[in-house]
Amino acid sequence: MNSGPLSGLRVLEICGWNGVLAGRLLADGGADVVRVAGHDDSIRNAPPFLGETSSSLRDAWYNAGKRVLLSPGQRVIEELVAGADVLIDDEGSAATHETVAARAVEQGLVRVTVTPFGLTGPWANYRATDIVANAMSGSASVTGDATTGPLNGYGNQTYHTMGLYAALCAMAGLQSRRRTGRGVHVDLAAHEALATCTEQVLMQWFFPEGGPWRSRVAERLGSLHWSGAYDVYPDRDGNGLMVTASLRPADVLVPWLDETGEADDLGDRERYPTVVELVRDLPHVMDVLKQWVGNHNADELFFEAQRRHQPFGAVWDVPKALGSPQIAARGYLQDVSIAPGQSLPFPGRFFRTSADV
Repeated sequence: MNSGPLSGLRVLEICGWNGVLAGRLLADGGADVVRVAGHDDSIRNAPPFLGETSSSLRDAWYNAGKRVLLSPGQRVIEELVAGADVLIDDEGSAATHETVAARAVEQGLVRVTVTPFGLTGPWANYRATDIVANAMSGSASVTGDATTGPLNGYGNQTYHTMGLYAALCAMAGLQSRRRTGRGVHVDLAAHEALATCTEQVLMQWFFPEGGPWRSRVAERLGSLHWSGAYDVYPDRDGNGLMVTASLRPADVLVPWLDETGEADDLGDRERYPTVVELVRDLPHVMDVLKQWVGNHNADELFFEAQRRHQPFGAVWDVPKALGSPQIAARGYLQDVSIAPGQSLPFPGRFFRTSADV
C-alpha cells in the first residue's frame, strides 16, 4: 500500500528468512519497501507453488506490497542504501554494502542487521535454520509432552518472530533518529530474542521457588499450560476446545457447570468457600472441565463461553477459520496476483490504523 502512517518512509530489505516479514509489516504500514534478492533467492523459490507454475505462494505473501529487484548489481545496491531511511539486512548480504551502509548510518540511516547469533562473540559466524533457532532458544524443549522428544513448531515461527522484532527495532531506531538526529545500527540476534519468547522457562530457571513448577528445568506438558489453568480437551465429537479456569471460576464458570448439572463437587461451598480453594485444587477443577467438554459440542461451548466473557477457544481447521464471519467483516482476505491472470485470496494486513487512507 502507498498510504498509512509510514507513508514516505523508504525501506531497503536485503535479507533472507529472518527479516522478510519485517519488510512486509512496514509495507503494510505504508512504507515504500524495496527488496533486493538474487535469482536463487530461497524465499522466491520456496514451495508451495501455484499449480504447475514456478510462482511461489510464500514469495507472493511475504513480499506483498514490496518492489522486488532481482540481482540489480553493486552500484544500484549502494545507491539504494544511500537513499534509504531503513535498511534491513543479514549476515549473508552485508558484504555487498557494508562500507556504504556504515557511512549511511552516520548520516541518519536506521540499519537493522538480523543474524542467528549476533555480530560479535564466539558464535558470530554460526548459522541457523528455523529448527536450529527453535532448538537453541529453548522453545523446542518445552514443545510436546512427556512421551515425545522436543518438537519444532510448524510454520517458520522463529523467522516470523525475528521479523516482528526487526520491524519493532526499525521503528525504535526511527524514533531515536527523530530525537537525536543520528542514525543507528541495531545488532539483532535471533538466539537472544527468541529466548525471550519462552514464557515461564526463564522465570523457572532463575526463580525456581517462585511458581508452581517442580524443577528449574521446564518440562514438556503437552497442551497443559504451566500454570495448570489452561488445557485443550476433546469434545463429544473429538474436536478440540481450549478451556481455562483462570478467569472468574467461582462466580461464572462453576455456576455455568451447575446449570448443566456437571459441576461435580465444585459448587460445594464448604469445600470451596472462595476462589482460593478452587485454585488450590486446580487439577481436580480441570478434570471436571475435561469431563464436561467431552459431553458437549466445542463450538456451542465456545460461543456460550464468549457470551459469558470466558476466554475459551475452539480448535478450528484452516477452512473453518477462513470462513469466520469476523474474518469476512474486517476484509482480512485480499486477492493477490500470483501469476499473470491468476490471483488467490491471501491474508491481508495484521493491523489497522487511524492514519490509513
